[in-house]
Amino acid sequence: MATAADLISLIQYQLRDSGVQWVEAKMLDYLDEGQQEIVDDHPEAAQTDDTIIIESAPDAITASTSTIGLRRGFHIALVHYVCWKCLTENTDDEYNQQLAAEHHRMYLEAMQ
Repeated sequence: MATAADLISLIQYQLRDSGVQWVEAKMLDYLDEGQQEIVDDHPEAAQTDDTIIIESAPDAITASTSTIGLRRGFHIALVHYVCWKCLTENTDDEYNQQLAAEHHRMYLEAMQ
């Protein structure tokens, strides 16, 4: 099972950031927020594998060691969600806004 640290590595790669501009605590908040949004939209996402459905919401993501409570197929949506949220923090940078829009589009596509 993937941990928050696994996804943070992917997010940092996408953002070309090593934790300087977007600190781990912020990414953990966005991972937790995004995980909940994904489960709200797709309850079937809250599975630990293809056969066992978790009846309650996944555990909160509070540390880099936290387990991602989504089926693997939804991890990429969560990565794009966090990238989108990070990039929308800087509304003065036009390039970041373009990247944010692209990550938002990819998030929405991954959710279909």
